[in-house]
Amino acid sequence: MISRHQAASKFRLRPHLHTVLVLFVLLGLCAVLRSHVLRASSLPVVTFDPLTQTVPLGSSFVVNVTIRGVTDLSAIDLQLAFDPSILQVVDADPSSPGTVEIQPGDVLSGTAPVMNQVDNTAGEIVYEIFGTSDFSGDGIIATIFFTPTAMGTSPLTFTVLSLLDKTANPIIYQTPLDEGSYTVTAAPTAIPTETPTETPEPTATDTPEPTIAPPTETPTPEPSATPTGTVEATATPTHTPATIEPSPTPTETGTPGPSPTPTVTNTPAFLYLPLTLKNLVVQPPTPTPTETPTITNTPTHTGTPTITPTASNTPVGTLTRTPTATRTPTVTRTPTASPTPTLAPGECRELIINGSCETEVTSWSFPPTAYTAGYSTTRAHGGVRSLRTGIESGSPVYSYSSAKQSVYVPAEAEHLTLSFWYYTQATGSDSDKDYALIVDQAGRYYYLTWLTWPYTNGRNWVHVELNETSYPTLLQFRGQRITIHFETFNNGYGGIAAMYTDDISFVACR
Repeated sequence: MISRHQAASKFRLRPHLHTVLVLFVLLGLCAVLRSHVLRASSLPVVTFDPLTQTVPLGSSFVVNVTIRGVTDLSAIDLQLAFDPSILQVVDADPSSPGTVEIQPGDVLSGTAPVMNQVDNTAGEIVYEIFGTSDFSGDGIIATIFFTPTAMGTSPLTFTVLSLLDKTANPIIYQTPLDEGSYTVTAAPTAIPTETPTETPEPTATDTPEPTIAPPTETPTPEPSATPTGTVEATATPTHTPATIEPSPTPTETGTPGPSPTPTVTNTPAFLYLPLTLKNLVVQPPTPTPTETPTITNTPTHTGTPTITPTASNTPVGTLTRTPTATRTPTVTRTPTASPTPTLAPGECRELIINGSCETEVTSWSFPPTAYTAGYSTTRAHGGVRSLRTGIESGSPVYSYSSAKQSVYVPAEAEHLTLSFWYYTQATGSDSDKDYALIVDQAGRYYYLTWLTWPYTNGRNWVHVELNETSYPTLLQFRGQRITIHFETFNNGYGGIAAMYTDDISFVACR
């Protein structure tokens, strides 16, 4: 029987036990998270340097493909894509006519690349190199020299990236991979210096005030003595009217008063006028009373001056040029719709078309190269034909020769089996290679075989089979459109190499 003291002690211990358990759980989670972080941080990083850049039209720039933190790197398969309507790659080796190349870096620099080719029409770069010695650390894989051809923004993306170690096993790297972005702007235009034009200041023009001529008074003549003789005279009085410019406006009109009564005096007055005399006989004058006229005040007219406006300089409007907007073409990648056939429960389906290579149905594609692959009757595992990659006979030619087929892997598949037979032959112990691989929907490479000398000269049929438990596990490709790819590389010197592949099968079951 438990005493009350023991029960109380046991009850008091429970909270401490809970705390300890919580601490253990938290420590475990921290350890797991730390291991994931350390693992992620220890993976190699492949990126572009610089990752983004803005350059004016007409100038060139350089982009390095770099790698950091890699160990025992032995081979690199690199494919990049850019927008050829905006950027073009400048040939890093003008001495090699007919091809455009990028510049190899210091990673695996002991050997020449087996593939270094730029397609400036499609906007693709292919670079493959297999080192004779391993590389570890940080370095530059390759350098790309770009020149802009139009304004806009071009991406630079990894479409294929495969890293292999010295045992031909894939090296896992950090994903997602960076995407470069390079913007081309208009070239700078020299701005002309404008010479200012002096505008003369308007000169004020004084408008003269009108001159008002005073009216001329005409005196009333006094009565003059009439001579006895006959006088023939014509008197022409001179009268000058007042000229007013402009027309005067009277300001005041005087009202004449009553005329005074003239006073008659006996004082003679003579009016001297210009006369024309003829037979003049002068008689003594007879006194005549003279009226004294009363002078009437004539109002003075004041002219109102007319103001003549002075012409002013009218400013001339300045023409402003409105820049024309330039449309930047946008490159839109249209994805190809992938069929999504489904598997019924218990159903198995062959995904490869013409795996026996006996028909001419369009299934296998043979990209055109310096030595294009195709069907061959020289070797066959079953039937009379097989896929041939590489050079069967003749002189060495630097070439890639490949055959491939794209298939959709049903998302509901529970069991996947990929199998094929291959036969290799070679005439030299150089760096020619044969390999088979899967390219997933994101463009990543998964090598199934990687054959170098002496395996390039096996001269017998070898069977390869993979399933959901092998490497790479095929279940990871469910719901994707992938490519089954067979290829032979000839380095162009020494001997020649070829591979025959037959009875290819990829079965999906549910």
